[in-house]
Amino acid sequence: MIRFEGDHIVIRTAPPPAPLRLLYAAVGVTFLAVGLLALFNMANQLWWTPRDDLTVGSIALGVTITCGFLGIGALLLVGALTPARELSLDPGDETARLTVRRPFLTFTRRFGFATIAPPHAVFTPEDSENAATWSFTMRLPDGTAIDHCEAPLPLLEQKQHAEFWSERVARMLMGADARTKFPSPPAAADP
Repeated sequence: MIRFEGDHIVIRTAPPPAPLRLLYAAVGVTFLAVGLLALFNMANQLWWTPRDDLTVGSIALGVTITCGFLGIGALLLVGALTPARELSLDPGDETARLTVRRPFLTFTRRFGFATIAPPHAVFTPEDSENAATWSFTMRLPDGTAIDHCEAPLPLLEQKQHAEFWSERVARMLMGADARTKFPSPPAAADP
């Protein structure tokens, strides 16, 4: 969600819903447990099996299965720990405050407007799995990418939304009043 709150522009991204996060965590821990069990069994076989009975194929198969389970488990745990982010642009003191909330950790970083590159509207073409989208994108000095797309909107309204907020944020970063050029955001942009 991106909107005006007073004279601030606030961009919020929400983490996945709690039931989905719990599912990711449970399945991820299960995959990690199976992967670790496979790793210990493989080490046990390498230690106790006579060298003449070991084949390169069996070792390769064990390593592949182990890495697969560990990789999938780690990926699911990363999905479960996806943070919520809030970027607040304050024209009064010309700073941007990024707040990142993880399940057990919250931290805040501040950036001066002069250090932030202006945002832009980005078009992502349609591929075999995803529809085409327009999104608002900006990169902070620490490398954090802030990306917002109003996916439920039709493509033309997505473009208007992304361009509207890109221009507003760019005007604020340059020191101008972000509300002066247009009276209000597009209809679907501000709930």
